[in-house]
Amino acid sequence: MFTATVEKYRGNTDKTKGNNREAQRLSLDEMPRTEKMRVGTHRRCYTENYNNLKRWLVTQVGQPWATVYAVVVGKTPKNSLERIHLDKSLDGMVNTAVTEQDGKIFDRGHELRPGSLYINAAGVLSRIPPKAVVRPESRKLVTFTGQMEGVGQDASGQWFVITFNEYIPRPDAQTGKDEGRHDLFLKDTITDRAAVLAYGRAIIATSKRAMSKADIRKFKQSRS
Repeated sequence: MFTATVEKYRGNTDKTKGNNREAQRLSLDEMPRTEKMRVGTHRRCYTENYNNLKRWLVTQVGQPWATVYAVVVGKTPKNSLERIHLDKSLDGMVNTAVTEQDGKIFDRGHELRPGSLYINAAGVLSRIPPKAVVRPESRKLVTFTGQMEGVGQDASGQWFVITFNEYIPRPDAQTGKDEGRHDLFLKDTITDRAAVLAYGRAIIATSKRAMSKADIRKFKQSRS
């Protein structure tokens, strides 16, 4: 599902063998008698990677938060360093103290941004619909070869054969607003409006297959 790596506190990383050896050469009279009080701004105390967790949480929208949380923490001991940092990271990813006012979601007085995760009044993991995805110029439009099939090139230049399905809105159980769906070609969660901007109609890419050089050549020849 995801990988979380947490290392122990590193402390001061300036105590290298060279510095210790230099200090051993000094006599007691030559040893420094004062220390700098300023703390560096680039100090890194822990190492952790929760990028996969963030992506996985998006796929769990609509599920009870208690179930999702139980899967995330698993059998991690409650007072362990990993559990403490995992809970802090979840607190930054998922808004828990939310209120609704005039159709907008607020957390501690601040309106949530598009794409933010939160727990609604029913205890269900929800998400603010992300902004409509505007196709960048570096990503070419999909050329449709059938009603629900097309060929597209992503921003990296890779060509794909893409299969589409009709976009079916997924309303939030609490607000009734469309939470959006994940598009495999755009690699993002989009709404029906974003689908129309990207593909010209309300459809969503559900599968894609990388094209070989021979397939790309045949496709370009068929279009020339």
